[in-house]
Amino acid sequence: MKKNPLLFVSVFIVGGLLGSWATVSFVALSLESKEEVTEPSPDRPLADRSLAEGMVDPITQGADGSAQPGSLVLSFSQRVEAATAFDSHRRRQYELEKLFEEMTPEQAEGVLAEILEVKEPRLRGSLMRPFFVKWGEIDGEVAYARAIEMAGRDRGDALSAVLAGWAHTDVHAAWAVALPILEESSNWYSRHARGAVAEMAKQDPNVLLELMASDSSNRKYASFGNSLITEAFENGSQTELLSKFAMIESDVDRNRLVSQLFQRWGILDTDSPLEAMAAIDDPEEAKSAFEGFLKGWVEADKDGALSYAFDNLDDPAVKSVFASMVQSTFRNSGESEIFALVERLESSGLMGEYATQIGRQVAFMQPEVGLRIADSIESSKEREQLIRRSFNGLLNQNFDKAVDYLEQVQSPEEKSKLVASMGWSLARRSDGGAQLVSIVDDLPSGKVRGRLIEKLLLGTSRPQMELTDDYKEGLAMLAEAEGDLSDRAKEALKSLTAPRP
Repeated sequence: MKKNPLLFVSVFIVGGLLGSWATVSFVALSLESKEEVTEPSPDRPLADRSLAEGMVDPITQGADGSAQPGSLVLSFSQRVEAATAFDSHRRRQYELEKLFEEMTPEQAEGVLAEILEVKEPRLRGSLMRPFFVKWGEIDGEVAYARAIEMAGRDRGDALSAVLAGWAHTDVHAAWAVALPILEESSNWYSRHARGAVAEMAKQDPNVLLELMASDSSNRKYASFGNSLITEAFENGSQTELLSKFAMIESDVDRNRLVSQLFQRWGILDTDSPLEAMAAIDDPEEAKSAFEGFLKGWVEADKDGALSYAFDNLDDPAVKSVFASMVQSTFRNSGESEIFALVERLESSGLMGEYATQIGRQVAFMQPEVGLRIADSIESSKEREQLIRRSFNGLLNQNFDKAVDYLEQVQSPEEKSKLVASMGWSLARRSDGGAQLVSIVDDLPSGKVRGRLIEKLLLGTSRPQMELTDDYKEGLAMLAEAEGDLSDRAKEALKSLTAPRP
């Protein structure tokens, strides 16, 4: 006999006269039969069984109402398990949304009761959002009233989702609720109102623009810009949105939005934004547009954008965003490309002008670049800050390279400051004491060395400091050899060498 493949059928079971809760049932069929499975007649009555009793799909009911051999009806938890069994996050999300696509307002409370039975927080959240989005779409006012009764994280997930769903079917009704939530939020950006803002940007963008124009200092209103720009690129209305920015009277705010729009545009295209730019009459607005375009262009084509920038640094618009373009390139490039750009900056005589700005960007993520360009910084204070930040970044990435760099430092004062910042790393290493002794022995005797040892000793008294035995022994040996210690340092040494209880 031919074995049919596993079939998953999604069927909504309709409740009785009272509209009792019933849910989507995924029915797994494994049939040892040559007969084809036929669709049920639309006028056949559906089974009216509770979730606790189990449900029989009419497709697999016999004429006498009994279930055919091999049929299996899954519980809610089993249906959720089936929906989340896929490796793809997008597919899992799609399957979870399908659980609720046929839900009616009468069934919503029963579905919610099932979701609240799910104990695993992440899974419950994954169910909560598509459920409340759907409930918001079909009965927004009731769904919102239920959402605000929720507690803890469930409440936040529910509010955000229900407003997004409600806005999809009645954006102005949802907005009447979402706007006060946004305005009363202690943060400049409310995640609860996010879906309603996005939907308003799609259906009636003038509402958002009018609010932005009414109060240019309101950061919450200013945050609408990103939703408006995102929607413009979704439907290809960038030029139309650019013209609507004229509603914003503040030059600063309008130009900021123009720059954001053209930055997104520059990532996707070069010709269209340049054509749109040519139609801008206001010089400052055109400059903002070009600056934004360059920031986007360098993300899409760093070689082309940087070559243009290097050749046109006499253009004020290019010069104003050049450091930002370099920083973007550092973020999105490999080590060889980064050092090639550093060499180009140095050979062009530009490193001194931009080293401080670039250094802030690269100190932690690309510490070797930070250490290399530090000498180009004229201010001794800013140079030392960059060296220290970059050294700590290198220490986190590659301890041996950090030690190699330390050996090249000539100034005892500068070296001692860097060694002091190594305390945390050395203290946790099994060879931390030996490493410390080797490093400190290279420092000349005197105040610089004494201050370093005192600082390291005092650091051991911090309750969160973890010390290996090797580090304790090495530091104690250095401290005892130093001799001239403050009273606080002596107490720290005493605690360091005290026998364990």
